[in-house]
Amino acid sequence: MSVPSPASDYLKALPLLVRSQDPSVARISVVYAETGSFAAHVARGVADGAKAAGFDMIRLIPFDSPIRDARAVLRKALAAEPGLLVGAGSFQDDVVIVRRLDLASHVKTLAFVGAGLEAFYGEVGALAEGVIGPSQREPAADDGPLTGPSSEWFCSEFHTRFHQRPEYPAAQAFAIGIVVGECLRRAGSLEDEPLLRVAHTLETTTL
Repeated sequence: MSVPSPASDYLKALPLLVRSQDPSVARISVVYAETGSFAAHVARGVADGAKAAGFDMIRLIPFDSPIRDARAVLRKALAAEPGLLVGAGSFQDDVVIVRRLDLASHVKTLAFVGAGLEAFYGEVGALAEGVIGPSQREPAADDGPLTGPSSEWFCSEFHTRFHQRPEYPAAQAFAIGIVVGECLRRAGSLEDEPLLRVAHTLETTTL
């Protein structure tokens, strides 16, 4: 079961958006963590999007996570003078790299997966301005879920309990609970096979 978009879709449409706004941008560098598969899938998705958008140069630069020498990684990424720089690592990797972006003053567009979280701004402050991040959920974009409570209810209850606004991972976890609960309700059983049958046919929306 997957509630958010596949990692390969996180920033796949970004190169086309950038080129539609500025056709002169034709070079892209993507720095990504080799640890695990998430960042590699993000990087491959961006590369596929860049190919489809007609980029002349697509450079993928892997690094070990946690990142140890952000300046060295950035120097490799910036050697080809990209107009678009994308980063995909752990949240802390992204924070460390963005704090070294004084090296990337000539890059027209910056995008980091970690920038999709409000906590990113809390970590890097004004350096977050203008950095693009993927959005897995917008609380106000709620057309009324078919299953479970509304986004407004969830945000209110979350704030009451934890005294902060929920980031998308919290909403994602809650939505998974809603889907599992709905599967249990429809299957009327805790056995794997009935639950799997229901899950394969379940079509619904949550907050």
